[in-house]
Amino acid sequence: MPKLLKIDLLSVILIIFIILSCNDDKEVDVSSNLDLEIGYAREYFNQNREELFGRFSLKSGRSKLMQLHWEGAHFNKMDDAQLIIPFHFNNTLVAKTDGLQMPLADISYIMMKKIGDNYFVRRIISIPILESSTARLDPDCFSGVQFVQKLSGETVDAYTFENGIASRLNVNGGSRDNRMYLDCYTIDYYECQNVFVPDYGIDETSCNYSYSETICMEHGGTEGGSDGSDNTGGGGDNSSYPPGNGAGDSCSGPGVGEPIEDCGEGYIMDENGDCVRQVQDPLQDIMKCEDLDDTQLEKLRNVVKEYLTAEYLASCLNNQIYQYNIDHGKELCFKMGTSTGSPGEYVSSNETIFFRDNQDIDETVFGEEFFHVYQDLFYNGLPSNLGRSNVEFEAKLFHDLSHGGQCCIAFWDPEIQEEYVDWIREITDWYSKMPIWTDMSGKYFQFMEQFIQLKPEYNFPIDYQKKPEAIFNLNDCL
Repeated sequence: MPKLLKIDLLSVILIIFIILSCNDDKEVDVSSNLDLEIGYAREYFNQNREELFGRFSLKSGRSKLMQLHWEGAHFNKMDDAQLIIPFHFNNTLVAKTDGLQMPLADISYIMMKKIGDNYFVRRIISIPILESSTARLDPDCFSGVQFVQKLSGETVDAYTFENGIASRLNVNGGSRDNRMYLDCYTIDYYECQNVFVPDYGIDETSCNYSYSETICMEHGGTEGGSDGSDNTGGGGDNSSYPPGNGAGDSCSGPGVGEPIEDCGEGYIMDENGDCVRQVQDPLQDIMKCEDLDDTQLEKLRNVVKEYLTAEYLASCLNNQIYQYNIDHGKELCFKMGTSTGSPGEYVSSNETIFFRDNQDIDETVFGEEFFHVYQDLFYNGLPSNLGRSNVEFEAKLFHDLSHGGQCCIAFWDPEIQEEYVDWIREITDWYSKMPIWTDMSGKYFQFMEQFIQLKPEYNFPIDYQKKPEAIFNLNDCL
């Protein structure tokens, strides 16, 4: 009998423990839920990317232009079932309409909402009344026109907003039939990139027309959200977009509001409304000594921050290089005056990066020399003769692969540069991914040979057995 009583007491203790454990689980960590939802949404988006974009790849000539900033994803504050994801285009698409000129990523975002086993996926584009009133501002007070599109580019819904209060419009594609249309918007899209002008040593922005989109609308006399009846991009029968009723008269004026982005841990919003890596003074972690004046040192601090928050694939890749060098205990000295007359120089023997003069303290020069530091660690030393051309070309190629068309530091000759840029676009799928050897093996050594012919200072014997493994060691973060 005592033995049975002992078993009963243990059972009671076990039951109490289980009950207490269950009660603890009732406290839900919202941030954990967001991380889980982002993970599910990201997996769905990557697995269904080609289907989601559909004819967009045909319309624009690209299939993987859009790079989503999952680190900045957050729930819509007016509908916590909707996940908002910022993005940018690798070729910096600029939208021009009604006299306004705005980077498309500044006036649009991706909306994903889980419906059943799929996701309802739409791109929301906001055309503000005022250029300063972008889609990044509080939707409670947004004034302008908002288009709801499939990622294929087809507009399926439209709304006018006044201080965040929405009125639904009927969308009539690009035609103007005999119905009473309210208005037609034509958006011209331009591809813009910074082009280095060697004669003047400056970057200029060059924009080329890409395509146009015309959307005509009339008052629909209905309320509610996008029907979402198609299954392209996630299925479901209603997106419940737009959520909420806006702030109305409580707004102090059209387009007035405060940024609402929660960029996530380790990220902050910059002055352009973009989520960037939060850095204090990253130079301190890689510097052991310097011989710079106050102006030069402050400029270098800003350059290193810029290096870690660069656009396109560069941000992800540069952070990996930065962390790799730190993890391997590399600390550097920074000084002025290169021995070769080049803008920058890394001397492995004394672990020093030199800059030619003040204007050469920039992200491009620092990035190339810091890549040489990474190569020095990765290859266990830099070659002085055979293979030296390889590491020089690899460093310049890395910049051109990762900076989204801000080209080029490997070639300035216009004829070769055109062929080189076409090759870069092909092997990166328009700057959306880093290549593997099978992508680039056909022309890699051909361009290296042209590189050393045009730049005699790098004319050392090529090691044809040496692949750009330092590049392949980096994850392109897709």
